[in-house]
Amino acid sequence: MDYAKRLEELEKEKREILKIQAHCDHKWVTKYDPVEEEICTYEQRKQGSDVYTVAIPTGRYKLVPRWSRKCEKCGKVEYTKDEYHETISVSRGPRF
Repeated sequence: MDYAKRLEELEKEKREILKIQAHCDHKWVTKYDPVEEEICTYEQRKQGSDVYTVAIPTGRYKLVPRWSRKCEKCGKVEYTKDEYHETISVSRGPRF
């Protein structure tokens, strides 16, 4: 199989999908789906005159809030970890 030709076909399909999504009148469905991220500690190391920071994984995980929204028409999916907090009531939700 000619990989260059296949790559060109896939890029053409991607451009078509992006064009459809750009002109879609989105109808979003929002979902809360938190993800687990590993907790790291940071340590400064020196080598000669160089000083740099290294992330060291701890093996522990924390739950990070995340929302996704998917268009029912074109299938586009967006993710965000930004959220808003209302001070009047206890309410929170995604900020896209």
